[in-house]
Amino acid sequence: REEFLEKTLMEIRPQEEIPRTASAIDLIIEENWDYNDYHKHIKKDGSVMEVETFAARIMMDNKPYVLTAVIDITERKLNENKITQAIIKTQEDERYEIGGELHDNVGQILAAAKMSLGMMKQELPQSLSEIYQQTLQSVDLATDEIRNLSHRLAPVFFREGSLKVSFERLL
Repeated sequence: REEFLEKTLMEIRPQEEIPRTASAIDLIIEENWDYNDYHKHIKKDGSVMEVETFAARIMMDNKPYVLTAVIDITERKLNENKITQAIIKTQEDERYEIGGELHDNVGQILAAAKMSLGMMKQELPQSLSEIYQQTLQSVDLATDEIRNLSHRLAPVFFREGSLKVSFERLL
């Protein structure tokens, strides 16, 4: 504790953040700026920790000082990252499930409809031939659209190999 309290702010900040820190201090003192931002501090062992800093100017004996509260947010950031990863995974899983349902279930229904249309063809009068072809084309179009949509939601190539193989297939 004593060793830490003997250090200046600039001694616990990474070199690349010193100009930003100095500028913030000037704004706090000269313009009475209330300050809140995220920074990195260097620990005694040289590792870096993330902190949230709150600062404001106070006057004592007509001399300006900067009152600062610093909160270690390393654990909070780790938890936020875990939550973000969980949300992304849940969304990806949902997309794969929807894509699979579209491809497997709706695709099968359309395939059965196409087979039924094929069985009907022999029994249709010539006057319905054009309507039959339009209906068959609509079913084919719907099948293609469902396949494309399901592959965008759940691309098969990502589940079956490396990223390099996936790119090679795409290219």
